[in-house]
Amino acid sequence: IVSKASNSDRIARLKNAIVEISNLKTMFIGNGIGYSTLTQDPHNFYLSTIIDSGILILAIVMMVLTKPLLMVSRTPAKSNVILGCMFLTIYYMFISLFYWQVRVLYFVIILLFTFVNISKKSEQ
Repeated sequence: IVSKASNSDRIARLKNAIVEISNLKTMFIGNGIGYSTLTQDPHNFYLSTIIDSGILILAIVMMVLTKPLLMVSRTPAKSNVILGCMFLTIYYMFISLFYWQVRVLYFVIILLFTFVNISKKSEQ
């Protein structure tokens, strides 16, 4: 399914990302938004975020993504919509390891959680 050329390209991209992250400046504050797309992008959302913005921003992004999931999981009445939202969040967090162009989808998920939360509050 995957060619040797494709595999070697992915490995080269990951090695480049490791070299970039080994620099302490890059690890903590990044190189600037969009830097990873100007170089050999690792095709990994998490590594791209660290290279662009640093590990602190990655931690903030992860909190923003997981907070709605935790809030929804603590609600007493679990509906199919809530379970679907939880599944989508977990799916996109996993797929980000392999495909980096999912940033827009995270914002869609956050909006979906927001609408679910608003509709629950309006029902009460």
